[in-house]
Amino acid sequence: MASSKPQPPPGPGDDEGEGELSFAVGKNSMNGDVEDDDVEAFSPRARARRSCCGARRPFCCRISYMCVLSRSCTLLFTLGLLVMIAWFIILHLIIRQSPNYNLVSDPEAIKGNNATTQYNWPVFVTARKLIEMQEAEEFPLGVTVLDARPKPNAFTRFGPAGTSVHGSARAYWTDFAANGGILKSDEQLVTLFEQRGVSPGRPVVVYGAWTEGWGEEGRVYWQLAYLGHVNVSILYGGIYAWNEHCRDHGGDCGRFASSTDEKKKIADPAGKFVAKANNTLRVSFNDVVWLDEMQSNDTRAVIMDARNGNEYDGATPYGSTYGGHIPRALSFPWKSVFDSDGSGNIASPEAIWTAIRSSPGAPSNLPPTFANLTQAARTTRYIAVSYCTGGVRSAFLFATLTWMPWPGIVSNYDGSWWEYSKQSFTGGS
Repeated sequence: MASSKPQPPPGPGDDEGEGELSFAVGKNSMNGDVEDDDVEAFSPRARARRSCCGARRPFCCRISYMCVLSRSCTLLFTLGLLVMIAWFIILHLIIRQSPNYNLVSDPEAIKGNNATTQYNWPVFVTARKLIEMQEAEEFPLGVTVLDARPKPNAFTRFGPAGTSVHGSARAYWTDFAANGGILKSDEQLVTLFEQRGVSPGRPVVVYGAWTEGWGEEGRVYWQLAYLGHVNVSILYGGIYAWNEHCRDHGGDCGRFASSTDEKKKIADPAGKFVAKANNTLRVSFNDVVWLDEMQSNDTRAVIMDARNGNEYDGATPYGSTYGGHIPRALSFPWKSVFDSDGSGNIASPEAIWTAIRSSPGAPSNLPPTFANLTQAARTTRYIAVSYCTGGVRSAFLFATLTWMPWPGIVSNYDGSWWEYSKQSFTGGS
């Protein structure tokens, strides 16, 4: 029977853990299981004790012991930490990346003439122009700014797409829709816009995510134009143009913020916003059917499908009753209005018209150039009707056609393919 070695009394630097170690060694030796020297040779606890505990450093002893016993956990923790750091770096790059726009300083100059729109008010205004409008004596009540984007998600909330123009009110298109893309009543629309600061004496500027969105700013623009608010514009370049201007001219945006806070307190002496609906800017299902049947020598309806080409060909990614397109409609995806160079600029009217003429489904008898179209419109009424799935992308196309300007009536079909595909007696095309 092996005899146990006497254990030294605990020293002033020893703790309860060390006492437990000594007791365990003695106990095992008494049972003949293992010798003390063997324990000292391979025990992690003993190695930790020898490294610094023998020097009478209790804190060092405890830490060394914990580190030895948790090496695997430490490795897993380190790997997890590295993965989290890599994820945050990737997320930062995603949410902070902005489109590489090279926007013109005056979108009206793209047209090559001094014409604005049939309402004599610019469709597109730059960030600099918005600030000038807010500070101008011409507009003592300031400008109402509407944010047409959806609520930012986790990927955009802290990036450029998640920032906002100071003092803007959220005006997402679904807030104004009753069924699918179909608008609520005029009275409901007016109330909703008044709640967001719209009044007859204040110009309105709507902004969105430009090429990175769905054209929501165009939808809000069209809604206000339909209701008769003619002093409404779209911020050229969207939130990205605003961020770039504020980054380069921080003082401008600071003055804009303070001026906005002051002028929002002023009541509009003109009273409430009263709807004066312009029904030529909006078409219904029956109007679309009628336009398709009324083609004649003195009236031409150009129906434009602003969805993607695969949707035009029959894909139904957004819950339509069936796939296809309105008969005799041409395929002109809404982003075709932008220059193909990635600058974020709207293409010239001539380039847009050329793209329309070459689109799938385009009638062969359309005038060859935009200048020819303008001339032909003197004797023939050209009606442009845009539609998509729910009247959103098509509304941005509506705004662009108005900006060109289209030499005739421009309308948006708010029910669009969601409504049209539900009609059982039509089969699309």
